[in-house]
Amino acid sequence: MNKVATRALQSSTALSRAGFHTTQLNGQRISINLRYIGQAEQIERLERNEVFVGHLPRDAFEDELLQRMQQAGRVYKIRWMMDFSGNTRGYGFVKYVTPDEAQIALRLLNNFCIRFNHDPIGAKISMDNKALFFGNLPITCTARVLVNALTKIEVQGIMGAIMDDQLLPRNRGYCDRRCFVLFQSHEAATKARRVLLPVEVKMSGRVLSIDWGRTDIPQWEVQNLPGFHSVSQNYRNHQNFNFSHSNTYTKSILPATDMYLCARGIY
Repeated sequence: MNKVATRALQSSTALSRAGFHTTQLNGQRISINLRYIGQAEQIERLERNEVFVGHLPRDAFEDELLQRMQQAGRVYKIRWMMDFSGNTRGYGFVKYVTPDEAQIALRLLNNFCIRFNHDPIGAKISMDNKALFFGNLPITCTARVLVNALTKIEVQGIMGAIMDDQLLPRNRGYCDRRCFVLFQSHEAATKARRVLLPVEVKMSGRVLSIDWGRTDIPQWEVQNLPGFHSVSQNYRNHQNFNFSHSNTYTKSILPATDMYLCARGIY
């Protein structure tokens, strides 16, 4: 067993003693505190209760910070990002039972010296974004058509979709629509984004623009939205459509009448 594997095992053992169950999935070491598993649904619905921890040594595992993390309060979940070699990517996420505990953790972890020969680590409240923005949609596209298409290419965890009812004018007289797809959790939205990253996404011949979407709709309103929703002028006036176009990512979606995956020219 090499040094990295040995450290990973040591950390898993320490986490197990503290009541955590650790698994590795999709490039993440995920450790869940079994004491709070009964509150999982309630905790996952909260916002601003997760802390991003960055600038970690690439060979640092959870056990080096566990005591410091727990000083802030009840840790529900730790996600440590890993690369293919087994080393960490230098950052992770710590989810607390309440937002107040996350705020305490922020003060304890930010600028904390994890090792005497390493710069202080950084911490901030994680962006709990549960929405993806889809732009350049055909004018005939509906929220249901888009969600059905995404489901066919194995995008999971979709809670609903909010389609803007205003057509956006483009060059040469073309118009398009835009839509926010809402997911059950930030993790579900992140997984969906990873699925959509590698290849072009097309619908009716249009290359879609896909990015993180910020919907600012209060959580209680999102929970009460029907699965497929057309956004009224009232929502738009409250600036609920804030999104960035810093990057465009794509994958292939064909019209709802004949939807199938068309990725990298493979049919």
